[in-house]
Amino acid sequence: MIALIPIVLVIGGLYLVGNIKKDNIVKDAINSIEDPYYQELAGQCGQVDDSMFKCCLASVYDMEEVEARLITDPACTNLVSEQLKCPGSYEWCVPKANVTSPQDEIQQLNCLDSPCPVGYICNVSQYSAPMPDGTFAVGEQTGDLLCHKECKTDDECQQEQRCQEIDLVAGDTVEVVNMCL
Repeated sequence: MIALIPIVLVIGGLYLVGNIKKDNIVKDAINSIEDPYYQELAGQCGQVDDSMFKCCLASVYDMEEVEARLITDPACTNLVSEQLKCPGSYEWCVPKANVTSPQDEIQQLNCLDSPCPVGYICNVSQYSAPMPDGTFAVGEQTGDLLCHKECKTDDECQQEQRCQEIDLVAGDTVEVVNMCL
């Protein structure tokens, strides 16, 4: 029993250090935001799981930038919802005219720099797999590295584009997706 006390203290200490770091990130976020509405949302991000709180904060910054309100706000009737594609994101409402941004602007986003908005897919593929001799085989990276709108029909794409089925390869996994190209 006495031998377990140092182990419990070490684990407890690591937990506290992790929470202090998270608390400092949340406090810095709150201090960088002027509007009390978004400060409160950022503060609530400190209460979510460690794996989700950075996404939560990113969604607060996005909401603040367009002065959006949470989807549960009564002012959100007749508006559309938007959120980041990562766990922990808030869901907010925007006027239909402001949904994400115009397709041309979104398709100029380099999806390696930041995640694509909801409803868009990163066009990047690269095969990789371990070899029997212990080395790693890595294929050539393909795709234009830009965000493209998910689609089911050509009608959902801009005039010069078509809804195309493509294979996105990540490692040794292939995902078949439809996107406007």
